[in-house]
Amino acid sequence: MSYYRLTVAGILGVCVAACAATALGLARSGIDRSSASLALVAGALAAIFAWRSLGSTSSEKPAAESLSSPKLLTWLVAGIFAAFAFRGFSEALFFKDGRLFANDPYDTPLHISYINYLASGVAFWPADCIYSREPLHYPIGIDLFTGLLVIDGVPIQWCFFALGILASAATAKTLWKWGGTFTVAGFLFNGGLEGFRYLAGKGLEQINYEVDWKSIPIVMFALQRSFLYALPAGLILLISWRKRLLAGEKGLPLWIEWCLYTTMPLFHIHTFIFLSAILGIWSLTGPNRKETIKLILISIPVATLLVVLVAGFGNAGVIHLKWGWCQGNREFWQYWLGNFGILPILTALLPVWLIATKRGGHADARITIPSILLFLFFLNVMFALYDWDNTKLLLWCYIAILPAIGEMLLWAKTWMENKYGKTVAGRFLAKCGYATILVLFFFSGSVSLWKYIENGPRTWDLASLKELEEIKNATGSIPSEKTYICLHDMANHPLLLTGHKIAAGFGVHIWSHGYKNTLETEKEVDDILNGAPDWERCAKDLQADYVFWGKDEKEKYPNSKVPWTRKPIKAQGQDWTLYDLRQTGTPDPELRQQLLALAKKFDEAVNNNDAAAVAALYTEDAVLVTDHGSLYGRAAIEKEYADLFQKVHFSNWVTTYDPSSPHPIGGTGDEMWENGEWSVTIQGPNSGPKQRKGFDSSIAVREGSTWKKRLFTWNVTPEAGATPSPGGVIGSH
Repeated sequence: MSYYRLTVAGILGVCVAACAATALGLARSGIDRSSASLALVAGALAAIFAWRSLGSTSSEKPAAESLSSPKLLTWLVAGIFAAFAFRGFSEALFFKDGRLFANDPYDTPLHISYINYLASGVAFWPADCIYSREPLHYPIGIDLFTGLLVIDGVPIQWCFFALGILASAATAKTLWKWGGTFTVAGFLFNGGLEGFRYLAGKGLEQINYEVDWKSIPIVMFALQRSFLYALPAGLILLISWRKRLLAGEKGLPLWIEWCLYTTMPLFHIHTFIFLSAILGIWSLTGPNRKETIKLILISIPVATLLVVLVAGFGNAGVIHLKWGWCQGNREFWQYWLGNFGILPILTALLPVWLIATKRGGHADARITIPSILLFLFFLNVMFALYDWDNTKLLLWCYIAILPAIGEMLLWAKTWMENKYGKTVAGRFLAKCGYATILVLFFFSGSVSLWKYIENGPRTWDLASLKELEEIKNATGSIPSEKTYICLHDMANHPLLLTGHKIAAGFGVHIWSHGYKNTLETEKEVDDILNGAPDWERCAKDLQADYVFWGKDEKEKYPNSKVPWTRKPIKAQGQDWTLYDLRQTGTPDPELRQQLLALAKKFDEAVNNNDAAAVAALYTEDAVLVTDHGSLYGRAAIEKEYADLFQKVHFSNWVTTYDPSSPHPIGGTGDEMWENGEWSVTIQGPNSGPKQRKGFDSSIAVREGSTWKKRLFTWNVTPEAGATPSPGGVIGSH
């Protein structure tokens, strides 16, 4: 079996499924179960078609393998990659002791929020669930694909594990195809000289915190879920372009290249920027400029649309000049050697070696030199507000030059052995020199990865599963487009984790998405939760629908005046309450219609003087409170009405509800209370018709699809100048 062929087909299937879901979401104002299944079927069919069309594609041999990298070494590196993948993704998201745990307190909760938000059926293109004022500007591709699986019933923690393992296999395979075992090792063990301080007793956690060129597999691949797709997909494109656009050989079919390249912004905007820069350079300097320009031109329409959706271009400060990346005021040599070690030295030698040896093929100068120039460019021109995010661009430059570095080192080792290998000392020095360079190049990263595999990823307690399930069930009937006000400076708010849209969330990280006025929005959220005098103006400005008041909000705002507690309660749990800001004297229309339907049945039953029909509108355990005592149970209530109807004939019974009724009780939507008025005409055997009226209140519950009364109380308005006297049951629901 061709595993690379399988990898290409699988990646294309994910691409088509996510794009089909986006199109269906736009066309049908959201993604439901049928849309999710249809998108997944489209992806599966595309994968099968790609598999069949690749049947005659020649195999791609990895770079540097021509210089005989031992198979044992290849399998060793593959085994380390597998150990990392199983260790990392088995604990990416898991349940323990009734709690939800994750491998990161920020990135993973963000992905959970987007997955559940997109799976909630929200209309496309949606607002951002962490900042409701703006359209979603985030590469949602892999989260959207995960959301399709969640909609179809796959538990989200299984999705994290399975997709992580499959993406690891795809990434390892494409890295090996791109640059051989050395490139796979370079991906796993990247780092500078700072890691050598571990030998002096410094903790790895502190070392990893201080460096900016962090472990690619641990920090980038395991946490930044977009790379699960972008890395193998980008490498597939580079491998094909190296053959088709540079070597003039047969690569992937153009339609596959077009699909993967033009839709890349939906999955990872930084990967798209790097690939576009490479194509742009080749369109001017490459040997097959016609085909390169053709690919660019046919990709512009769709790619531009996706870039606009994902990036938004709403903040001009996203692209800015920042000399030296994240160096800041730190000492030059200590910073660059600590982060990158001997990488800058080897990179500087590459152009000299390429020109001197006239190397081509996998160590092609047309790949290596542009990547070096782009590396220098991205060290000084930032493509994100958060400067560290340029690491996602530097990563691609690093991967692009790894095959050339590996081949250069093997060439140097072979040259030394040929020149000085006639003596034992010469061969020994050649091998020692080569080994020293590999140790300097790989040591820091290998130590970090070794400890990661040994100890597993650090995990964070995100939330109570009981509370998440409670909120999910209580808010299930609320449209996903509604906006909630809650604590904004936390990444694992239960509203976000259950896929709801809030006015502002994720604390200081929200600004890195390039949104405007985030500080002003957060202040308005604070004013609402503090109960400031203008809190209602702030809520209106944010177009907020609900206020969530939970234990975290109570701790953050202990002196709040909580004025919104006068609003109706939409839902309630053990430690939280959801207040409905939309209801200003106006009840939920759907709930009021249900109440009116119950009142109509009651009016008809009373006007028909049918005791059994009236009693049937009560629950078995109902309580009826009258002016002469309380009655318990449906049977007692039916007897009371039967006795009354034998004495008095009822007609023209009319129920009038208070405009604000009904009011939901709890968060299930299965219980409500109301208050209102009633009026009736009564005819006794020896007395003429009389008009009676009064006020009532009651609690109704839903039994199956039918509403019934559980508690009912009433009074009678005395006639002018008369003293009220008991008159039996003449109340209303």
